[in-house]
Parts: sequence; C-alpha cells; structure tokens
Amino acid sequence: MDLDLAGKRVLVTGASRGIGLATVEAFVAEGAEVLAVSRKSTPELEATGATFVSADLLEAAAPQRVLDTVLAGDPRLDVLVKQRRRRRSARRRPPRPRRRFQRGVG
Repeated sequence: MDLDLAGKRVLVTGASRGIGLATVEAFVAEGAEVLAVSRKSTPELEATGATFVSADLLEAAAPQRVLDTVLAGDPRLDVLVKQRRRRRSARRRPPRPRRRFQRGVG
C-alpha cells in the first residue's frame, strides 16, 4: 500500500516491541525516516533500520530531551505516533461492579 510517506520524518514512542514495533516496521516499509523512541533497543528494532533514541518518557525531562535530540539535525517532523503502555509494576484497579438497571413497568 502506498501512503505517500516516502521521505517523511516519523517519531514513534514505545517502539521496541508490540504495537510500537509494528508501527515502526509499517512506516519504514512505506519509505519514511523513522525515529524510534524507547527505553531500550531490541534486535527486532535494530533490524528495521530506524534511528533509535533512548528515553524513558515517564521522566519529567525526557520528552524535551527527545525533541531536542530529534530536531537538532533536521527541524522537520511530519508524524508523531505516541504509543502508551502500562508499566508492569503499575497496580491495576479492581473492576468496577456492573450496574444493573431495572426496567420499570408502566
């Protein structure tokens, strides 16, 4: 599929695995220049040919540091894809009880 992304600069966060990695692979396949942000690189991410930018975006200063790094060489950014993932250590909320609605007979 040709999405006319050849030569576009794309920043993908959460890029080392899962949906983020699949997103990187899709943009690279379309010919985009992909900047892949993640805490750690993986062999799969390296195999895509994307430019890896190391950052833990939960740190307060990290987003600005990533932008400074990415925009230093070329101030153009065409697409931003923000992948969000819950940390494994995060507590899950207990499921909310389902509300039961009674239908009135009129």
